[in-house]
Amino acid sequence: MFWNFWPRKPADNANSKKDTQVTQEVKEDLRSLESQLNSIPPHVRTLISYGLVATGAVGSVFLHRRYVRRIKNADWVTPDLLAKKRWIRGVVTSVGDADNFRLFHTPAFGGWRRPFKFRTIPTGNKELKDQTLHIRITGVDAPEASHFGKPEQPHAAESLAWLRHKILGKSVYCQLLRRDQYSRVVANVHLSPRFLPGAIFHGKSLPLLMLRSGHAAIYDKVPCCPFFFRLRI
Repeated sequence: MFWNFWPRKPADNANSKKDTQVTQEVKEDLRSLESQLNSIPPHVRTLISYGLVATGAVGSVFLHRRYVRRIKNADWVTPDLLAKKRWIRGVVTSVGDADNFRLFHTPAFGGWRRPFKFRTIPTGNKELKDQTLHIRITGVDAPEASHFGKPEQPHAAESLAWLRHKILGKSVYCQLLRRDQYSRVVANVHLSPRFLPGAIFHGKSLPLLMLRSGHAAIYDKVPCCPFFFRLRI
């Protein structure tokens, strides 16, 4: 003969009573909220509605500019971005000299990063035309290769090879500071951190790594305020 030592019906009844009580409390709260809303004059409710819509629109524009819209090239870098010293993330597509490179901007929600990645970064010169930022690394000066009839400076090839090994094809973070006389964007560059999220924690400082490795010297012609003094220390 089977004996039921664990009767469930009383427990079910208790749970049912609790659910009913919670439902009644929720309904009472909703009625109270409805009465409070009805007590607000119609013109005030209209103003509140317009305010909420305007706030949502402004917020949407801000989020789009900050996290969706891509900065295609230096022409898209506004004075406002430089004044705010905006941080951006991107992938280095080419390194033409030992202290500057080309950056393809990859905004957070533009489809370039995981887990929302559904786009690929172009690799051909034709596809990348007018789609990258020419970045000049701030605070340092590296040996230059031969150009415009000038001979190559000592250790230029080694410095260029070192920089390509460090950043080519990799993600970096750039703090946009100003434009130089060649229409390049001077930026404070940090490598992408290995484990921690780059939006909160920055990786190693690229200018400091260049100095410590001996592949660059301090560029003191145009001091960059606190960053310049940090390099001198």
